[in-house]
Amino acid sequence: MSPLIGEAGVDSPDGHGQTPLSYAAGMGSKRAVKFLLSFDAVNPNSKDNRGLTPLHHAVRYGHVAVMKLLLNTGSVDVNSLDIEGRTPLALTTELYGNTKEEAVQFLIPRNQKWQRPKAVAFRCKRRCCRVVRKLLKWIR
Repeated sequence: MSPLIGEAGVDSPDGHGQTPLSYAAGMGSKRAVKFLLSFDAVNPNSKDNRGLTPLHHAVRYGHVAVMKLLLNTGSVDVNSLDIEGRTPLALTTELYGNTKEEAVQFLIPRNQKWQRPKAVAFRCKRRCCRVVRKLLKWIR
């Protein structure tokens, strides 16, 4: 993989503004994410045309292991907003039901800046009771 990336540029975006790290995070490839993060030239907070960071992409597809890997670097902005004003936590509360409560559980304690009432209301509407309980505990 190294020779290919060297020629193309380790942080080069495609036509949608997505970098190799965004794709690796969205696909849930821990190995590729680790490899790409080993390059100083890689910006772990790069945004695509929709304002999504690699963390947003990992959240979007429910890859909790990749979310943890990205956040454990200490350089990922957990409060980054996409073009719709959503943090990764806001995005996960909109996208997933109880099956991805692990993602919500992981992101909650990381001092998120998000619209709490909106997220709780959205989850209530979708009847995601366990996630709503976790969100309400955090709000208190």
